[in-house]
Amino acid sequence: YKLKGTVETLDIFERLHPLLVLRILSVPSFETVALENFVESESQNIFEYLLQTMQAECAPEHVEVKRLAAELCGKMNPHLSIPVMLDLLITNSSKSESLAVCRACMYAICCACA
Repeated sequence: YKLKGTVETLDIFERLHPLLVLRILSVPSFETVALENFVESESQNIFEYLLQTMQAECAPEHVEVKRLAAELCGKMNPHLSIPVMLDLLITNSSKSESLAVCRACMYAICCACA
């Protein structure tokens, strides 16, 4: 017997739990982790992962996951995150199908300013 929606709930949790771990870190700890991975990693770093998750147009992503990724992008060092968010906002502002990306960028900028 399976409960209706159990698979979807587990899928959302699987996508959210790495981001929730990052969310509970204090800002100085988060910046240390993000900057270490940003400088030393040859593969995808935390910021790129958050940007990819936040935009996720080609692969549908849960709204909750996109929202948390945008919030964490705003938690990054503002000197790093705000220029990237503004560039994404300007690039996607003329595309009607990219309205969700623009909304996520504005949310990340608001989180950075808070």
